[in-house]
Amino acid sequence: MLAYGVVFEVVQREFEVAMSLVDAFAALTGDRSSLHVDDAVARRSRYRRRVAHGMLPLASLAMIQLEHPQGHIRFQRLKGRFLRPLWPGEQVSMRIEIAPAEGDLRTFSATLVKLSDASILTRVTGAYRVVSAPGAPSRAESAASGFCDETLVELDQGMDALEGRRESLRWRPHDAALTAFAVEILGPMGVELAVPPCPNLIATLMMSPLVGMRLPGRRATFLSFDLAFKSDISMATGCEITGTVTHRQPAADLMKADVEVRDGVDTVATGALETLVNPPPSRMPSCAELSASALDLGLTGKVAVVVGGSRGIGETTAKLLALLGARVTLTYFRGRNDAERIVAEIREHGGVADCALCDVRDETQVSALMREIAEREGGIDILVNCAVHDFSPMPAMDARWDDYLAELEVSVKGYHATCRGAVPVMRKAGRGKIINFSSVAVRIPVSGQSRYITAKSAVEGYTRSLAQELAGSNIQVNLVIPGMTETDLVAAIPTTYRDRLSAARASGRHVGPAEVAQAVAFLSSQWSNAMTGQAVVLNLGEPPFV
Repeated sequence: MLAYGVVFEVVQREFEVAMSLVDAFAALTGDRSSLHVDDAVARRSRYRRRVAHGMLPLASLAMIQLEHPQGHIRFQRLKGRFLRPLWPGEQVSMRIEIAPAEGDLRTFSATLVKLSDASILTRVTGAYRVVSAPGAPSRAESAASGFCDETLVELDQGMDALEGRRESLRWRPHDAALTAFAVEILGPMGVELAVPPCPNLIATLMMSPLVGMRLPGRRATFLSFDLAFKSDISMATGCEITGTVTHRQPAADLMKADVEVRDGVDTVATGALETLVNPPPSRMPSCAELSASALDLGLTGKVAVVVGGSRGIGETTAKLLALLGARVTLTYFRGRNDAERIVAEIREHGGVADCALCDVRDETQVSALMREIAEREGGIDILVNCAVHDFSPMPAMDARWDDYLAELEVSVKGYHATCRGAVPVMRKAGRGKIINFSSVAVRIPVSGQSRYITAKSAVEGYTRSLAQELAGSNIQVNLVIPGMTETDLVAAIPTTYRDRLSAARASGRHVGPAEVAQAVAFLSSQWSNAMTGQAVVLNLGEPPFV
């Protein structure tokens, strides 16, 4: 809260966190963490897509220099907390409030806000002073274009490997990198400096590669940092930033580390950081494993469409149906590489499969795809709707109507679009199987999932209604309702908590992806011809009992 009667200077910039900014930041700092630069890895994380570096927008703190055209600012302390992830392409605003000087020290607070919904992404506080004659920059050539003289190798350290772990990286604020930083990072942010950016700010930003590449590396989500400078970074010598793990909290996937910045032999800054250590992607069963355990349900030659088949339950279902003899087309939205990998694996094991891009929210695109599949394959016998929007927790009172619509667009509108495309083909053939997905949370709600539960409740009503209408056409429409299943969808739930849930159950485990796929295979087969409008609940002996 601002003190009454005190006049604060306010500086502000609005800019887009464009992908070019993300790529430039990765190149300059060396933070090429897969979460930021690799779509295939990022989509299997809890975020399901690439995330912009949390430290990237903090570069705009350099705009404080514009308030002191006769001097050079030197940050003395920077402390920040990342409240929400930042997606590439988002429009943001950085607002900085600078308090009146107290001696030669001035304090400030900064807030990064997403313009689309005014949500706060990051909060930063700090202090700086103004000097008139900073140290001269280095004129030496650098072997690398960024601040790091070596290409950093991304580590992948889980919680067990982090006990007492210590990691370092060397860097240098040389002229070429400082110039590139000003042009490629600050320029697009609307910050045009007449002097080099503060090297203490660069030292703070170098915590990004320390976390994203080394400590813990690939599994990191940066949460907070605090760095205080005893003296200023020299612009003529090499620097080293080191992190030492001081605390691990496996139940929360949390790691804390002390940070030290050395300039030559001298310690110039100390502080701390906090990060999440995300679990590794769930490993889906391979075709070899499924082939050894699956039964032939007479699906040979049937044409199956698995919507949302590029990962998790959809991936496993597509593999099993293909191994049981069905001709499978799996659809994807963002995961083209995963979809092509799955198709290649199926074909390698003797199955017949193809994949296609499909945004289930686009009725025209869905209709065209269903016609194409029917013409190519000679019909559609089985439709499996696995597509899902999100499973990230959000309190009901924090959700807007648009948040609910986003879920309904996929789980209700999307399901209806695929059914409208497939049912006429099935009616013409005089048979068909439609399998939709719901959740045990519809009957046993969990906190923070009102959007997901609302959408799945609608799916259940839709499925029963459709089953009744299509019964006379020999088309069976059923539901699969699995308990918690180990896939990427539940990656946002801490690993230790999931393990505790499984241990507390009578069965001592969660549902496996292969077990869900077997339920789909049963409902896809002739064994379920007398069953429609029903739900197969995979509950491992727990409620709900339906």
